[in-house]
Amino acid sequence: MSREEQRLTPDLRLNPDGSRPSSHRSAVETTRLKVLALAGSAHAIDSTPEGQSADRGAAGDRAGASPADELSIVEVLCLDQILRWLESEPFDVLALSYPALGGGASAADELVRIVEWADSLPVVVVSGPAETEPALALLRAGAHEVLVADLGQQDALVRPFALAVQRYHLDRAARRSHERSTLALECAGEGIWEWDPLEGRLFVSSQFHALIGGEGALASVPPSWWLRRIHAEDRRRFHSLVRTHLGGKARGEPFECEHRLLHRSGEHRWILARGLARFDRRGRVRRLVGTVSDVTARRSASEQLLHEALHDTLTGLPNRSLFLDRLAIALAQLERRTEHRFAVLFLDLDRFKQVNDSLGHERGDQLLAQVARRLESLIRPSDRVARFGGDEFAVLADGLVGVEDANLVAVRLIERLSEPYDLEGHRVRSTVSMGVCLSDPHYREPEAMLRDADRAMYRIKARGGNGFELFDPTGDSAARGELALETELRAAVERGELEVEYQPIVELTGGRITGFEALVRWNHPRRGRLAPAEFVPVAERSGMIHRIGEFVLQSACRQVADWQRRYPRSSPLSISVNVSGRELLQGNLVERVASQIRDSGLSPGSLRLEITESSVMVHTEAAIDQLESLRDLDVELDLDDFGTGYCSLSYLQRIPTGTLKIDRSFVGKLGEGGTTGHIVEAIVKLAHQLGLRVSAEGLENEDQLRYMRRLACTHGQGYYFSASVRAAVAEAWLEADCALLPN
Repeated sequence: MSREEQRLTPDLRLNPDGSRPSSHRSAVETTRLKVLALAGSAHAIDSTPEGQSADRGAAGDRAGASPADELSIVEVLCLDQILRWLESEPFDVLALSYPALGGGASAADELVRIVEWADSLPVVVVSGPAETEPALALLRAGAHEVLVADLGQQDALVRPFALAVQRYHLDRAARRSHERSTLALECAGEGIWEWDPLEGRLFVSSQFHALIGGEGALASVPPSWWLRRIHAEDRRRFHSLVRTHLGGKARGEPFECEHRLLHRSGEHRWILARGLARFDRRGRVRRLVGTVSDVTARRSASEQLLHEALHDTLTGLPNRSLFLDRLAIALAQLERRTEHRFAVLFLDLDRFKQVNDSLGHERGDQLLAQVARRLESLIRPSDRVARFGGDEFAVLADGLVGVEDANLVAVRLIERLSEPYDLEGHRVRSTVSMGVCLSDPHYREPEAMLRDADRAMYRIKARGGNGFELFDPTGDSAARGELALETELRAAVERGELEVEYQPIVELTGGRITGFEALVRWNHPRRGRLAPAEFVPVAERSGMIHRIGEFVLQSACRQVADWQRRYPRSSPLSISVNVSGRELLQGNLVERVASQIRDSGLSPGSLRLEITESSVMVHTEAAIDQLESLRDLDVELDLDDFGTGYCSLSYLQRIPTGTLKIDRSFVGKLGEGGTTGHIVEAIVKLAHQLGLRVSAEGLENEDQLRYMRRLACTHGQGYYFSASVRAAVAEAWLEADCALLPN
């Protein structure tokens, strides 16, 4: 192929990304500028034969241009030839003769059409008008430069052409960078704003304007457009943060403020505004540029998560944590004002289990919800009511005069709560057992006062219920009953009446068992098989929990170590053991755990200790020290009942946990509407962002399983797969080595 044929043959090679090469060449690649020039009349010569063009590069050489500043000009005489040349060869500049554009007012219109065809090249008009207005019209139409010199004056064209090429590439790079940034912000749902303090004007992008229900960008509005829409409660904080940033006190740090902004619908939306001030050499603010994003959904989910952490999910009443907080405030007021009187009333529904057994758990929940509503209607504005779980409720009756007032409150509650309830056509009557504890300066901790009210309640329950008992510290029969249970429990450990059961923990994607949770049961000689809730609280108060915890840890480690040896797998079977708050504070917990791992031969990393948020919150520093030492033993730490504790989010990053276990109270409400699904999704996303594993407790049906799978929750346990079972049943599953089918 000849050199001329090569010059006229289109370059069909592809770029690395698969695209066709552009029709221009970067000026960095060569100092010889190749120019495609339209000379003559653009209209009169459309029918000119294709061969009527000339390469004037040689003329440039004869004119004496230096090799570094050479121009290679290919002249064409019609627009069709421009298209054919641009499709076949790369050029650096498109030069258009002003007369060829028709001259006068029509030249700008003709230029617009050509620029659309040749948008990949800088366009320079030569032989242009000397007058300012026609030249400006050509620049507005898309020309990058307008020169009075013609194509024959190559010495005068070299430098302007080179500058036009460089400016074109710089402008194009800046434009693409701006487009990418704008597109990224729009995809992220963020709006853009810019405030010019000198002009006192504000630019608001269409995305920002849309956040408050508007349409289109606002190129120039006063700053009051934004300020007057800020919620009154957020306005002072917004002003303070802006002044701090503009004052240079946080130089280099971005301005950031989360606040409410009035929407056109009349409601307020939460937005997060970020910005950064630009200063001149004298330290004066030249402009403030930033973004805004709508965080209403996140704020709502966070607030709901906090509400759920401090409130009962079934009744909406405050839970134990929030009640103890209010009780602590009342005790603090008692220290300052000794005449301040109040009482704690702890109540339990009599024979509630019969309602569940005969009418089902759904109607049992309806009964609890109706009890909660009655309690709310009976208390005074200064009182507080809470649900502690199950059928237990508590009332803080404030502003009492004496014992008589407490008795009147108790009588009124019992009478009203004992009236019949309508549960979807079923008329149910439920009496109440109530313990009353009066305030006294000797109470220092809210738990102590609540414990005494609980003891008085069990005293009246032991006599058949349906009444109330005032706690008497001088003759506490309930304490004697608890002492008797403690004595039985000590003997039970010695006689081997305690037994460990195992609830499977499975992979949600396939149902494969990855481990078990160890759960203790008491085979009581008279009362039958007792669940932990019936004796563990006594064990914790008496200190027996240490012996029981040691028994469970030893039994579980030895059993699972034996299974690991007999049923080996690529990832060793894990065992999860619950650790109470009192055990966590015991000085030798780390040594005990290390000893059991060593003596049992358990595989490294397969022991998981489950701790609750509340157990860590009681004595945070001591608890975290213990947890750090346990992690050094290659023991995994799981945060149990996540979302139900106190101040969980503020301490989460300090607790060296590897897994968040979503509490069954959240999982059980999935699919029932409301915000529970958003809360669970927020917990899972939070765990993933912190690099933690997520496990769901209390899975009971297929819908809950599918929901947790969709959120990328990897593990779970619950009655849908199996309740806790004895070791022989668990061993049969391991021997079969197959997925655990749902019940």
